[in-house]
Amino acid sequence: MLSITEIFKSRLSIFLLTLITVIVFWITDALIDSLLYDNSFLNVLLFDKDEVIFRIFFSIAFFAFGFIMSHVISLKNKSEKAIQKSEERFSALINSTDDSICLIDRKYRYLFLNDTHLKRLGIKRDESIKQPFSRFHSKEATSTFIDRVDAVLNTGKSAQYEYNSRKDGKYFLQTFSPVMEPDNNIFAVSVISKDISTLKEMEEELRTLLMTDELTSIYNRRGFFTMAGHNLNIASRLGRSVYLLSADLDNLKEINDNLGHHEGDRALSEAADALKAIFRESDVVARLGGDEFAVLHIGNKDIKEDVLADRLKKKIIEINMDNKRLYNLSMSIGIVKVNSRTTHSLSYLMLRADKEMYKIKKLKQKRSVLKSA
Repeated sequence: MLSITEIFKSRLSIFLLTLITVIVFWITDALIDSLLYDNSFLNVLLFDKDEVIFRIFFSIAFFAFGFIMSHVISLKNKSEKAIQKSEERFSALINSTDDSICLIDRKYRYLFLNDTHLKRLGIKRDESIKQPFSRFHSKEATSTFIDRVDAVLNTGKSAQYEYNSRKDGKYFLQTFSPVMEPDNNIFAVSVISKDISTLKEMEEELRTLLMTDELTSIYNRRGFFTMAGHNLNIASRLGRSVYLLSADLDNLKEINDNLGHHEGDRALSEAADALKAIFRESDVVARLGGDEFAVLHIGNKDIKEDVLADRLKKKIIEINMDNKRLYNLSMSIGIVKVNSRTTHSLSYLMLRADKEMYKIKKLKQKRSVLKSA
């Protein structure tokens, strides 16, 4: 059965209803007059001049009213269609974006989710509306989310946060913004989440490039002082002993001058491989530049500095045995043990390790001179 609204949707319908009303009015008025004045129905309907004029007057009024109503309803229909079209365009825009968009009320319930957000959550629209955020997220994520929504509700200002989603492992930049009523009261908070996973990967790659030695693929000077300083602080908090190693590749200049820089690069790479082989991934192994290397090692138990030096020497001997070359790989090593309670800076500790290393280097040079004599 059609509703009144549906009946009045077109001008033709209004015209037909007006015409039917006029006909019913003519017949009803004529029937009443014939009964009141004891006159024939047909005579009253068609030939009573006064009554006919009366009916014509009211018929014109009915048609005028119908015309006005049809015009008003036509304008209303056009307005509704324009609004509907605008809403459809807005909905298409919101749903076509790759950003996740949702609207949250003051009770932390979903008022709206676009298609991207629904897909991420793996739910349907009718399963989400008026449902609490906590239904689809962990307690930890819900607690953080509520704190951020509350901050917007309390301050009335937008805020941005980086968010690592456990659901899909992606990084998002979330923008929380207040949604105002005409009286400027906040009735909801919009949350737009932009996927920045690719940007984070690029940042990590750039960070790696900035902190890694291109030739040896271990940390460079910047990387060493960044990571070693961080690990030194951790070791201090945990009460762990730290060993700082300073090492120089011996005779690099002679290798470059006599055999070429490609052979010097090979020697540097093998020296780095030797360091990586005897130290753990959690240790900070770096080439500081030229022929200089450094390692920050956090010990699981107390060991003597000589033990670490002997491990490196044995590894270098293995490399010299396995590879045919016109020279032997050799490194001068200095190691200092750092007490867990130390308050010295990393730069100061490096000076101590360098001092120990240069003692070894000078001793080697002295022996070389005596041997050649």
